[in-house]
Amino acid sequence: MSKIPHVLNGFNVYDDDTELVGVVSVELPNIEFLTETISGAGVAGELEVPIIGLLKSMEMTFKERSITSNSFELMKPGLNIITLRGSIQQQDRKTGLIETIGMKVVVNYLAKSMNLGGFEQAKAIDNETKVEVVRIAVTVDSDPKILIDKLNHLCVIGGVDYLETFRKNLGL
Repeated sequence: MSKIPHVLNGFNVYDDDTELVGVVSVELPNIEFLTETISGAGVAGELEVPIIGLLKSMEMTFKERSITSNSFELMKPGLNIITLRGSIQQQDRKTGLIETIGMKVVVNYLAKSMNLGGFEQAKAIDNETKVEVVRIAVTVDSDPKILIDKLNHLCVIGGVDYLETFRKNLGL
């Protein structure tokens, strides 16, 4: 790797191309495959095997300093789309040049819950919204890195579609 990543310089969150002002942080989902424990003849004990392309629930959390007029956009019933755009600072190992590259995360989600926070004088309200990720696409420096789409049986990592044969086997 010839570049050393430093930090996420900044980011914006968009819902239907409307910037959601007030989002302090976003916790991206944990990508974890379903597993099955294998035992019996041919296995010395047990082996927990990941199931290719099938994932556990993926939850994202949006934290805000205060409730804004846009806060409730995340809670719309049904399938929603949110886009995160970030700028990552990195340094070239050979030249020492510091530069930024773009990162984009597009998520289709279902709203799950909203904690409205608390009221305390001269303090942040600290509300947060949790959503269930149905589809996620991550692009770094204009290069697609991951695409997971649970409803359309897609699990593309590093340009390899790991469910292509699975879809053919099911006649999809």
